[in-house]
Amino acid sequence: MNVAIVNTYSYRPHNEHLIFLKSLLDKTNNNVFLVGCNGGATSCNTLITKKIKNSSKLTCLICKEFGLKAFHNLDHKVSPKPIKDLNKLDSEIPLSTLFTSSRAETPNEVKNIKSSPHYSTLLESTNAMRYNFQEFIQKQNIDFVFGFNGRMDLMRAIRFACRDLKIPFIGVERPWFGKGMLLTPNEGPLGTESLTKIWNQFKNKPLTSNQIDRALLPVAKRKLKSVQSEFMSFNDKHIETEWKKINPNSKAKVLFLPSSRMEHLSEFQRKNNEWDHPLEGLTYLFSNGTINKNDIIIRFHPIWAKNIFGKDAKNCIDYYKAYCRKHGISYVSEDSNILTASLIEESDVVVLNGGSAFFEASVLGKPIISLSRSFYDSSGYQKNIFSKFEANKLKIDKLLNLSKEEPIRVAIRFLYCFQFRYHQLIEEVFHKSAKKAIFRITEKGVKTIQSIINNGTIEAYDSLYASSLNDENKIIESIKAGNIKWTEVSGEELDLNQFFSIKRNNKIKEIISGIL
Repeated sequence: MNVAIVNTYSYRPHNEHLIFLKSLLDKTNNNVFLVGCNGGATSCNTLITKKIKNSSKLTCLICKEFGLKAFHNLDHKVSPKPIKDLNKLDSEIPLSTLFTSSRAETPNEVKNIKSSPHYSTLLESTNAMRYNFQEFIQKQNIDFVFGFNGRMDLMRAIRFACRDLKIPFIGVERPWFGKGMLLTPNEGPLGTESLTKIWNQFKNKPLTSNQIDRALLPVAKRKLKSVQSEFMSFNDKHIETEWKKINPNSKAKVLFLPSSRMEHLSEFQRKNNEWDHPLEGLTYLFSNGTINKNDIIIRFHPIWAKNIFGKDAKNCIDYYKAYCRKHGISYVSEDSNILTASLIEESDVVVLNGGSAFFEASVLGKPIISLSRSFYDSSGYQKNIFSKFEANKLKIDKLLNLSKEEPIRVAIRFLYCFQFRYHQLIEEVFHKSAKKAIFRITEKGVKTIQSIINNGTIEAYDSLYASSLNDENKIIESIKAGNIKWTEVSGEELDLNQFFSIKRNNKIKEIISGIL
């Protein structure tokens, strides 16, 4: 088969993962083409967010030179330059980039996103890339495509080009918790079809003691403030506080942990979701008496205190502050040093609209109300409230009185499934830090990639399970009793001497990359 590995970004970790995939594919009988962007786009995410001295030509040059080309000779380049004979323009391709680069949050921002000054130029370049990549597929007889991410502008256009020609596309992303790769067939990196399929195969399968330890390790690291491999970590210098110091009036302690919406807005189907914004759902839960606004604390996400590619989150912060003032709700600001984990532990109910806090809350057996579609929908753990009908059926007292035993079991199994069944190449890719990955080539890794190509999809990377509930029951009792020792939760030991780093093919580029 003819397999293309494509990237349109210059960011180093992305390219290292793709070059490693090439190393695995080189040990198969496939013809492998390494493909980069030829530049010249009227607009793209890099041009919008990383302008170097306000020069689009210089930005474009650096992106090309420090992308895949900096690691390996390219077999082909595909151009996003506008062309005259474009027929039908897909108006949706640029939206994910615009939502992300603007950190869109409010309903008005979402509604008016196409009025962005970048929309027309992104529309032009993304559709040009889509058209040109279709020509490339047909000319080179490409059977299969791996591409980094699949959510943003030019790569999203490539993903759509594959979809149009019914060519399998695997989106490649870094792992959530430091091991393996996130390989998503025919969707963006937030897609849930493959996760749901694998979860349904294993949700009734018990875990062994070792699997439980491996599943809980990311939560333990967060609690112990020893996170190194996640893309962004928070709370490392934060301190515990008592709920009553923030909201002394709570009877039922309801904690809302909002996540930024920007990455989800274009990738999740919004049908059957009545809320233009998750806060609309929360307001309805107030109005129908399900939640008392005096019981709630909203903990603004710490990422809102950070600039991302030069863009602050003032729009998110102002929107939530205005909401809290209007309803008289207690909140913790984005830059507060209050430890979110301590609020989760004290809470009676956790409200979410996405985000990995799902894992921290669910493994403690906390009832979760979700106001927005997210990756964890597959688990079935949470109560999804996407409409007034669902909100009217929700009984908070019943939710509070549910047994924690089975929810914790579901949560641990889902956390294991997400990390070690859904993520791929767990034994071959290890992140020493968020930006530093090391790799090794194994027979299993080669077979995994070949199987993905043969079948056009992914299978569970680990299909083992326990023969009884004994090990799960022990950890569940420990969590319920509040005496789990997080310091004793450990993962498997890896011989890092078997791993190698992927370096740039030019010493000068290696030096300059540390400056950029």
